Amino acid sequence: MALQTVDEHEGLAGERLMMISSDTHASPPFEGFADYVEQKDMAAFQAELDTRNAFRHAALGKAQGKSEEMNTLQAEQGFGPGTRDPDVKARHEEADGVVGCVIFPNGPRPFAPEFRERAPLGLPAPSLKQRVAGARIYNRWLADFCSAYPDRFFGIAQIEIEDVDAAVEEVKWAAENGLRGGIAFPGVAPSGEYPGLHDEIYEPLWSVCEEYNMPLNTHGVDSIPAQLYPFGHVANILLTLTEAFFFSTRHLWWLMWTGVFDRHPKLKLTFAELLADWIPRTLSDLDSTLNSNLGAEGRAVLELTPTEYWQKHCFVGASFMSRTEANARHDVGLDSVMWGSDYPHVEGTWPHTRESLRNTLAGLPVEDIRKMLGENALRCYSFDPDRMRALADQFGPTIDEISTPLEEIPDSPQARLGMAFREGDHWT
Repeated sequence: MALQTVDEHEGLAGERLMMISSDTHASPPFEGFADYVEQKDMAAFQAELDTRNAFRHAALGKAQGKSEEMNTLQAEQGFGPGTRDPDVKARHEEADGVVGCVIFPNGPRPFAPEFRERAPLGLPAPSLKQRVAGARIYNRWLADFCSAYPDRFFGIAQIEIEDVDAAVEEVKWAAENGLRGGIAFPGVAPSGEYPGLHDEIYEPLWSVCEEYNMPLNTHGVDSIPAQLYPFGHVANILLTLTEAFFFSTRHLWWLMWTGVFDRHPKLKLTFAELLADWIPRTLSDLDSTLNSNLGAEGRAVLELTPTEYWQKHCFVGASFMSRTEANARHDVGLDSVMWGSDYPHVEGTWPHTRESLRNTLAGLPVEDIRKMLGENALRCYSFDPDRMRALADQFGPTIDEISTPLEEIPDSPQARLGMAFREGDHWT
Protein backbone atom coordinates (compact mmCIF):
# COMPACT_ATOMS: atom_id res chain seq x y z
CA MET A 1 0.00 0.00 0.00
CA ALA A 2 1.37 3.41 -0.98
CA LEU A 3 2.09 5.88 1.78
CA GLN A 4 -0.35 8.75 2.05
CA THR A 5 0.36 12.44 1.79
CA VAL A 6 -2.03 15.02 3.20
CA ASP A 7 -3.22 15.85 -0.29
CA GLU A 8 -4.19 12.21 -0.82
CA HIS A 9 -6.05 11.83 2.47
CA GLU A 10 -7.64 15.01 3.80
CA GLY A 11 -8.69 13.25 7.01
CA LEU A 12 -5.08 13.29 8.19
CA ALA A 13 -4.71 17.05 8.06
CA GLY A 14 -5.94 17.79 11.59
CA GLU A 15 -3.86 15.11 13.31
CA ARG A 16 -1.27 16.55 15.68
CA LEU A 17 2.25 15.28 15.26
CA MET A 18 4.24 13.84 18.14
CA MET A 19 7.59 15.67 18.16
CA ILE A 20 10.56 14.46 20.22
CA SER A 21 13.81 16.36 19.82
CA SER A 22 16.87 14.11 19.88
CA ASP A 23 19.16 17.08 20.50
CA THR A 24 18.60 19.80 23.11
CA HIS A 25 20.86 21.31 25.76
CA ALA A 26 20.86 22.34 29.42
CA SER A 27 23.47 23.42 31.97
CA PRO A 28 23.56 26.04 34.71
CA PRO A 29 25.95 28.97 34.87
CA PHE A 30 29.18 27.52 36.23
CA GLU A 31 28.49 28.78 39.75
CA GLY A 32 25.20 26.87 39.65
CA PHE A 33 27.14 23.64 40.17
CA ALA A 34 28.35 24.70 43.62
CA ASP A 35 25.57 22.97 45.55
CA TYR A 36 26.54 19.64 43.96
CA VAL A 37 30.27 19.76 44.71
CA GLU A 38 31.59 17.51 47.48
CA GLN A 39 33.62 19.24 50.16
CA LYS A 40 36.85 17.51 49.11
CA ASP A 41 36.56 19.10 45.66
CA MET A 42 35.33 22.54 46.73
CA ALA A 43 38.69 24.32 46.78
CA ALA A 44 39.55 23.16 43.26
CA PHE A 45 36.04 24.04 42.07
CA GLN A 46 36.26 27.54 43.55
CA ALA A 47 39.63 28.12 41.91
CA GLU A 48 38.20 27.09 38.55
CA LEU A 49 35.15 29.28 39.08
CA ASP A 50 37.31 32.30 39.90
CA THR A 51 39.34 31.76 36.75
CA ARG A 52 36.28 31.36 34.56
CA ASN A 53 34.72 34.52 35.96
CA ALA A 54 37.62 36.45 34.45
CA PHE A 55 36.77 35.27 30.95
CA ARG A 56 33.55 35.23 28.96
CA HIS A 57 32.43 33.26 25.93
CA ALA A 58 31.70 36.39 23.93
CA ALA A 59 35.28 37.61 24.29
CA LEU A 60 36.58 34.24 23.10
CA GLY A 61 34.17 34.34 20.19
CA LYS A 62 35.40 37.77 19.12
CA ALA A 63 38.97 36.55 19.26
CA GLN A 64 38.00 33.86 16.79
CA GLY A 65 36.51 36.34 14.34
CA LYS A 66 32.80 35.88 15.01
CA SER A 67 30.44 38.71 14.13
CA GLU A 68 28.96 40.99 16.77
CA GLU A 69 25.51 39.67 15.86
CA MET A 70 26.66 36.08 16.39
CA ASN A 71 28.34 36.90 19.71
CA THR A 72 25.24 38.65 20.99
CA LEU A 73 22.88 35.89 19.91
CA GLN A 74 25.10 33.17 21.36
CA ALA A 75 25.27 34.95 24.70
CA GLU A 76 21.57 35.81 24.92
CA GLN A 77 20.07 32.69 23.35
CA GLY A 78 22.67 29.94 23.57
CA PHE A 79 23.11 30.55 27.29
CA GLY A 80 19.63 31.89 27.99
CA PRO A 81 17.25 30.97 30.83
CA GLY A 82 15.91 27.90 29.05
CA THR A 83 19.25 26.18 29.53
CA ARG A 84 19.00 26.35 33.34
CA ASP A 85 15.32 26.81 34.21
CA PRO A 86 13.20 23.73 33.41
CA ASP A 87 9.97 25.72 33.35
CA VAL A 88 11.32 28.14 30.76
CA LYS A 89 12.61 25.25 28.67
CA ALA A 90 9.24 23.50 28.88
CA ARG A 91 7.39 26.62 27.69
CA HIS A 92 9.79 27.11 24.79
CA GLU A 93 9.48 23.47 23.75
CA GLU A 94 5.69 23.59 23.93
CA ALA A 95 5.63 26.66 21.69
CA ASP A 96 7.81 24.73 19.23
CA GLY A 97 5.43 21.75 19.38
CA VAL A 98 8.07 19.54 21.05
CA VAL A 99 6.81 17.19 23.78
CA GLY A 100 9.92 15.13 24.56
CA CYS A 101 13.57 16.20 24.78
CA VAL A 102 16.88 14.40 24.89
CA ILE A 103 19.24 16.71 26.80
CA PHE A 104 22.98 17.15 26.26
CA PRO A 105 25.19 19.58 28.23
CA ASN A 106 25.31 23.25 27.34
CA GLY A 107 28.76 24.43 28.30
CA PRO A 108 31.62 23.13 30.41
CA ARG A 109 31.15 21.07 33.52
CA PRO A 110 33.54 21.25 36.48
CA PHE A 111 36.90 19.62 35.83
CA ALA A 112 35.95 18.99 32.21
CA PRO A 113 38.64 17.23 30.16
CA GLU A 114 38.31 19.44 27.08
CA PHE A 115 41.77 20.91 26.54
CA ARG A 116 40.64 23.32 23.85
CA GLU A 117 38.19 24.83 26.34
CA ARG A 118 40.55 24.92 29.34
CA ALA A 119 43.83 25.94 27.72
CA PRO A 120 42.92 29.56 26.85
CA LEU A 121 41.79 30.10 30.43
CA GLY A 122 45.04 28.83 31.86
CA LEU A 123 43.26 26.03 33.72
CA PRO A 124 45.40 23.01 34.57
CA ALA A 125 44.55 19.60 33.16
CA PRO A 126 42.28 17.84 35.67
CA SER A 127 43.18 14.46 37.11
CA LEU A 128 41.06 11.44 36.25
CA LYS A 129 39.58 11.53 39.76
CA GLN A 130 38.61 15.16 39.26
CA ARG A 131 37.08 14.38 35.87
CA VAL A 132 34.99 11.60 37.41
CA ALA A 133 33.89 14.01 40.14
CA GLY A 134 33.01 16.62 37.52
CA ALA A 135 30.81 14.18 35.62
CA ARG A 136 29.07 13.28 38.87
CA ILE A 137 28.47 16.95 39.69
CA TYR A 138 26.86 17.61 36.32
CA ASN A 139 24.73 14.48 36.51
CA ARG A 140 23.35 15.44 39.94
CA TRP A 141 22.43 18.87 38.66
CA LEU A 142 20.85 17.43 35.50
CA ALA A 143 18.81 14.90 37.49
CA ASP A 144 17.29 17.74 39.49
CA PHE A 145 16.63 19.70 36.29
CA CYS A 146 14.89 16.75 34.60
CA SER A 147 12.85 15.90 37.69
CA ALA A 148 10.63 18.91 36.97
CA TYR A 149 9.34 17.12 33.83
CA PRO A 150 10.49 13.51 34.21
CA ASP A 151 8.28 12.18 31.44
CA ARG A 152 9.48 14.81 28.96
CA PHE A 153 13.11 15.59 29.81
CA PHE A 154 15.52 12.70 29.20
CA GLY A 155 18.94 13.80 30.35
CA ILE A 156 22.16 12.20 29.10
CA ALA A 157 24.60 11.24 31.83
CA GLN A 158 28.29 12.10 31.57
CA ILE A 159 30.96 9.49 32.27
CA GLU A 160 34.73 9.19 32.12
CA ILE A 161 35.36 6.02 30.14
CA GLU A 162 38.95 5.72 31.37
CA ASP A 163 37.58 4.72 34.80
CA VAL A 164 35.27 1.89 33.81
CA ASP A 165 34.27 0.95 37.37
CA ALA A 166 33.20 4.51 38.14
CA ALA A 167 31.43 4.74 34.77
CA VAL A 168 29.41 1.59 35.47
CA GLU A 169 28.30 2.92 38.85
CA GLU A 170 27.39 6.26 37.29
CA VAL A 171 25.25 4.56 34.64
CA LYS A 172 23.37 2.68 37.35
CA TRP A 173 22.89 5.84 39.38
CA ALA A 174 21.72 7.79 36.33
CA ALA A 175 19.20 5.16 35.26
CA GLU A 176 17.80 4.91 38.77
CA ASN A 177 17.58 8.68 39.24
CA GLY A 178 15.73 9.81 36.15
CA LEU A 179 18.50 10.35 33.59
CA ARG A 180 16.88 8.18 30.96
CA GLY A 181 18.62 9.50 27.84
CA GLY A 182 21.59 7.17 28.18
CA ILE A 183 25.23 8.22 28.39
CA ALA A 184 27.50 10.55 26.47
CA PHE A 185 29.93 8.28 24.63
CA PRO A 186 33.37 9.90 24.91
CA GLY A 187 36.21 9.30 22.54
CA VAL A 188 39.28 7.24 23.32
CA ALA A 189 42.41 8.88 21.96
CA PRO A 190 44.24 6.63 19.45
CA SER A 191 47.47 7.05 21.39
CA GLY A 192 47.72 3.68 23.10
CA GLU A 193 47.37 5.24 26.54
CA TYR A 194 44.02 3.51 26.99
CA PRO A 195 42.78 0.27 25.38
CA GLY A 196 40.67 0.42 22.25
CA LEU A 197 36.94 -0.19 22.49
CA HIS A 198 37.44 -3.85 21.59
CA ASP A 199 39.09 -4.53 24.95
CA GLU A 200 37.27 -6.68 27.49
CA ILE A 201 37.85 -3.98 30.10
CA TYR A 202 34.80 -2.18 28.69
CA GLU A 203 32.47 -5.19 28.80
CA PRO A 204 30.87 -4.17 32.14
CA LEU A 205 30.02 -0.78 30.64
CA TRP A 206 28.34 -2.26 27.56
CA SER A 207 26.46 -4.72 29.78
CA VAL A 208 25.09 -2.13 32.19
CA CYS A 209 24.02 0.16 29.34
CA GLU A 210 22.23 -2.76 27.70
CA GLU A 211 20.62 -3.85 30.98
CA TYR A 212 19.27 -0.38 31.79
CA ASN A 213 18.34 0.55 28.19
CA MET A 214 20.82 3.43 28.19
CA PRO A 215 21.88 4.34 24.63
CA LEU A 216 25.45 5.36 23.87
CA ASN A 217 25.18 8.91 22.50
CA THR A 218 27.76 10.73 20.42
CA HIS A 219 27.23 14.43 19.80
CA GLY A 220 28.99 16.88 17.53
CA VAL A 221 32.58 17.46 18.58
CA ASP A 222 32.14 15.86 22.02
CA SER A 223 33.91 12.62 21.12
CA ILE A 224 37.08 14.34 19.93
CA PRO A 225 40.20 13.93 22.10
CA ALA A 226 40.44 17.71 22.40
CA GLN A 227 44.12 17.87 23.34
CA LEU A 228 44.90 17.16 19.69
CA TYR A 229 44.03 20.69 18.61
CA PRO A 230 46.10 23.90 18.84
CA PHE A 231 44.00 26.53 20.55
CA GLY A 232 44.56 29.97 19.13
CA HIS A 233 45.49 28.72 15.68
CA VAL A 234 43.18 29.81 12.90
CA ALA A 235 42.69 26.15 11.95
CA ASN A 236 41.44 25.11 15.39
CA ILE A 237 37.70 25.23 14.68
CA LEU A 238 38.18 23.92 11.13
CA LEU A 239 40.12 20.92 12.41
CA THR A 240 37.48 20.34 15.05
CA LEU A 241 34.58 20.42 12.60
CA THR A 242 36.40 18.28 10.04
CA GLU A 243 37.53 15.56 12.42
CA ALA A 244 34.39 15.47 14.57
CA PHE A 245 32.93 13.06 12.05
CA PHE A 246 35.90 10.72 12.27
CA PHE A 247 36.23 10.61 16.04
CA SER A 248 32.48 10.21 16.59
CA THR A 249 31.71 7.84 13.75
CA ARG A 250 34.71 5.58 14.48
CA HIS A 251 32.66 4.29 17.42
CA LEU A 252 30.41 2.68 14.81
CA TRP A 253 33.02 0.44 13.20
CA TRP A 254 34.81 -0.31 16.45
CA LEU A 255 31.63 -1.68 18.06
CA MET A 256 30.71 -3.40 14.81
CA TRP A 257 34.00 -5.00 13.75
CA THR A 258 35.08 -6.08 17.25
CA GLY A 259 31.88 -7.98 18.04
CA VAL A 260 30.50 -5.65 20.71
CA PHE A 261 27.15 -5.49 18.93
CA ASP A 262 27.08 -9.28 18.62
CA ARG A 263 27.75 -9.74 22.33
CA HIS A 264 25.23 -7.05 23.29
CA PRO A 265 22.28 -7.37 20.89
CA LYS A 266 20.18 -4.70 22.65
CA LEU A 267 22.88 -2.01 22.78
CA LYS A 268 22.00 1.25 21.01
CA LEU A 269 24.32 3.85 19.50
CA THR A 270 23.23 7.34 18.42
CA PHE A 271 24.88 10.14 16.45
CA ALA A 272 23.54 13.64 17.17
CA GLU A 273 24.45 16.90 15.45
CA LEU A 274 26.71 15.11 13.00
CA LEU A 275 24.32 15.58 10.08
CA ALA A 276 23.30 12.52 8.07
CA ASP A 277 24.90 12.73 4.64
CA TRP A 278 27.86 10.57 5.72
CA ILE A 279 25.77 7.52 6.60
CA PRO A 280 24.94 5.99 3.18
CA ARG A 281 28.52 6.47 1.99
CA THR A 282 30.01 5.06 5.20
CA LEU A 283 27.75 2.01 5.24
CA SER A 284 28.53 1.33 1.60
CA ASP A 285 32.26 1.52 2.32
CA LEU A 286 31.95 -0.75 5.36
CA ASP A 287 29.85 -3.30 3.47
CA SER A 288 32.40 -3.26 0.67
CA THR A 289 35.25 -3.77 3.13
CA LEU A 290 33.55 -6.78 4.69
CA ASN A 291 32.72 -8.29 1.31
CA SER A 292 36.25 -7.89 -0.06
CA ASN A 293 38.84 -10.65 -0.17
CA LEU A 294 40.51 -9.07 2.85
CA GLY A 295 37.26 -9.28 4.81
CA ALA A 296 37.06 -13.07 4.85
CA GLU A 297 38.13 -13.45 8.48
CA GLY A 298 35.55 -10.90 9.55
CA ARG A 299 32.79 -12.57 7.56
CA ALA A 300 33.58 -15.82 9.36
CA VAL A 301 32.86 -14.40 12.81
CA LEU A 302 30.49 -11.44 12.45
CA GLU A 303 26.77 -12.13 12.60
CA LEU A 304 25.56 -9.24 10.42
CA THR A 305 26.66 -6.89 7.68
CA PRO A 306 27.44 -3.25 8.55
CA THR A 307 24.15 -2.09 7.07
CA GLU A 308 22.31 -4.69 9.16
CA TYR A 309 24.16 -3.62 12.31
CA TRP A 310 23.13 -0.05 11.59
CA GLN A 311 19.50 -1.02 11.14
CA LYS A 312 19.49 -3.00 14.38
CA HIS A 313 21.55 -0.83 16.71
CA CYS A 314 21.95 2.72 15.41
CA PHE A 315 20.09 6.02 15.16
CA VAL A 316 21.03 9.42 13.81
CA GLY A 317 19.90 12.55 15.62
CA ALA A 318 19.38 14.69 12.53
CA SER A 319 19.73 18.11 14.10
CA PHE A 320 18.33 21.04 12.09
CA MET A 321 17.55 18.58 9.28
CA SER A 322 17.77 19.98 5.77
CA ARG A 323 15.45 19.18 2.90
CA THR A 324 18.30 17.34 1.19
CA GLU A 325 18.75 15.11 4.24
CA ALA A 326 15.01 14.47 4.42
CA ASN A 327 14.98 13.44 0.78
CA ALA A 328 17.80 10.97 1.52
CA ARG A 329 15.94 9.37 4.45
CA HIS A 330 15.63 5.96 2.80
CA ASP A 331 19.33 5.88 1.95
CA VAL A 332 20.12 6.73 5.57
CA GLY A 333 17.49 4.32 6.88
CA LEU A 334 14.07 5.81 7.54
CA ASP A 335 13.64 3.93 10.81
CA SER A 336 16.94 5.35 12.11
CA VAL A 337 16.30 9.08 11.58
CA MET A 338 15.40 11.16 14.65
CA TRP A 339 14.84 14.87 14.13
CA GLY A 340 16.52 17.27 16.55
CA SER A 341 16.10 20.99 17.20
CA ASP A 342 19.46 21.65 18.92
CA TYR A 343 17.59 23.95 21.34
CA PRO A 344 18.60 26.65 22.20
CA HIS A 345 21.73 26.90 20.05
CA VAL A 346 22.00 29.54 17.36
CA GLU A 347 22.58 26.92 14.66
CA GLY A 348 19.39 25.09 15.64
CA THR A 349 15.74 25.48 14.70
CA TRP A 350 14.36 27.33 17.76
CA PRO A 351 12.46 29.66 17.74
CA HIS A 352 11.55 28.91 14.11
CA THR A 353 11.04 25.16 14.44
CA ARG A 354 7.61 25.06 12.85
CA GLU A 355 8.75 27.09 9.85
CA SER A 356 11.90 25.02 9.44
CA LEU A 357 9.91 21.79 9.46
CA ARG A 358 7.62 23.14 6.76
CA ASN A 359 10.72 23.96 4.74
CA THR A 360 12.16 20.47 5.31
CA LEU A 361 9.17 18.11 5.35
CA ALA A 362 6.30 19.59 3.33
CA GLY A 363 5.00 17.13 0.76
CA LEU A 364 6.60 14.02 2.24
CA PRO A 365 4.46 10.99 3.13
CA VAL A 366 2.77 11.41 6.49
CA GLU A 367 4.05 8.08 7.80
CA ASP A 368 7.62 9.14 7.08
CA ILE A 369 7.09 12.45 8.87
CA ARG A 370 5.66 10.68 11.92
CA LYS A 371 8.66 8.38 12.15
CA MET A 372 11.32 11.07 11.85
CA LEU A 373 9.65 13.55 14.20
CA GLY A 374 8.85 11.18 17.04
CA GLU A 375 8.19 7.51 16.50
CA ASN A 376 11.83 6.56 15.95
CA ALA A 377 12.85 8.35 19.14
CA LEU A 378 10.24 6.31 21.00
CA ARG A 379 12.04 3.15 19.88
CA CYS A 380 15.48 4.47 20.72
CA TYR A 381 14.68 5.90 24.14
CA SER A 382 12.08 4.92 26.72
CA PHE A 383 9.57 7.74 26.40
CA ASP A 384 6.07 6.62 27.34
CA PRO A 385 4.07 6.51 24.09
CA ASP A 386 0.72 7.23 25.74
CA ARG A 387 2.08 10.24 27.58
CA MET A 388 3.79 11.54 24.46
CA ARG A 389 0.59 11.17 22.48
CA ALA A 390 -1.42 13.04 25.12
CA LEU A 391 1.08 15.90 25.12
CA ALA A 392 1.21 15.93 21.33
CA ASP A 393 -2.55 16.29 21.19
CA GLN A 394 -2.12 19.39 23.34
CA PHE A 395 0.99 21.02 21.88
CA GLY A 396 1.97 19.35 18.61
CA PRO A 397 1.63 20.99 15.21
CA THR A 398 -0.97 19.60 12.86
CA ILE A 399 0.02 17.57 9.85
CA ASP A 400 -1.65 20.23 7.72
CA GLU A 401 0.64 22.91 9.17
CA ILE A 402 3.88 20.98 8.64
CA SER A 403 2.78 19.83 5.19
CA THR A 404 2.20 23.39 3.99
CA PRO A 405 5.26 24.55 1.99
CA LEU A 406 7.09 27.54 3.44
CA GLU A 407 6.85 30.54 1.16
CA GLU A 408 9.34 32.81 2.89
CA ILE A 409 12.18 32.22 5.33
CA PRO A 410 11.75 34.29 8.53
CA ASP A 411 13.68 37.55 8.61
CA SER A 412 15.48 37.22 11.94
CA PRO A 413 19.02 36.80 13.30
CA GLN A 414 18.21 33.19 14.22
CA ALA A 415 17.15 32.35 10.67
CA ARG A 416 20.13 34.15 9.14
CA LEU A 417 22.78 32.70 11.44
CA GLY A 418 21.34 29.25 12.00
CA MET A 419 21.37 26.15 9.85
CA ALA A 420 17.68 25.31 9.94
CA PHE A 421 17.07 26.72 6.47
CA ARG A 422 20.25 25.63 4.73
CA GLU A 423 19.79 24.21 1.26
CA GLY A 424 22.49 21.56 1.24
CA ASP A 425 23.10 18.41 3.23
CA HIS A 426 26.22 19.57 5.04
CA TRP A 427 26.93 22.84 6.89
CA THR A 428 25.56 25.19 4.23
